[in-house]
Amino acid sequence: MRNDDGKALFADRVFSVEISRAIKLALEAYRAANYRDAIKFGFFELQNARDHYRDSTIVHGTMGMCKVIMDRFVKVQLLLLTPITPHFCDHIWQNVLGMSGSILNEKYPQIVEIDETILAANKYLHDVAHSIRSSLQAELNPRKKKTLEPSGPIIPPNAVEIYVATLKPRTFHQMTRLWPPLNRPCQMQGRRAIGGKGSCSFRTPSTLIYSHLVPSHLEIE
Repeated sequence: MRNDDGKALFADRVFSVEISRAIKLALEAYRAANYRDAIKFGFFELQNARDHYRDSTIVHGTMGMCKVIMDRFVKVQLLLLTPITPHFCDHIWQNVLGMSGSILNEKYPQIVEIDETILAANKYLHDVAHSIRSSLQAELNPRKKKTLEPSGPIIPPNAVEIYVATLKPRTFHQMTRLWPPLNRPCQMQGRRAIGGKGSCSFRTPSTLIYSHLVPSHLEIE
């Protein structure tokens, strides 16, 4: 594991936000006496986030996981699950982690502000990766034989470079300004609001693509 501050990689920041998100959602579930959701957010979804972090840094990367973040993950997950499995969590807390005192005397993890933009960016990255894998599988394993046989063996690529723009296109900013409030039926009202106005006309392919992104962008902001 790496011994840095846990801010070196995008995957570090994503996993840190996922931990903070689990703290917030599990607390809301406990307050509502919804213990099934508390287990869902405190264990299952947090474990999935840990698996994605491991895959990003070890399986598909070479940097390795950050020790500071993993220490926080283990302690937070034990605290989130203590109301459900107090004896097991206390055993891990004292006998495995070597912490002094019982976990039952510890406070609930502090809730910090969640950066939704990091989660949105991570979701977009996963969607792009899934789309690339699906396209690659369809190309390498076609359902129907092509009429023209390849001249040689097909060598699958072993790496992909993804370029990310630092600024949104002008069309997107124009659509954001013209988009109606989100308490209306966004998609249809939005299309009527921006339809046919300059470069935002829905006759352009780019506007059709951006129209699906504007509502979620406004919700995050």
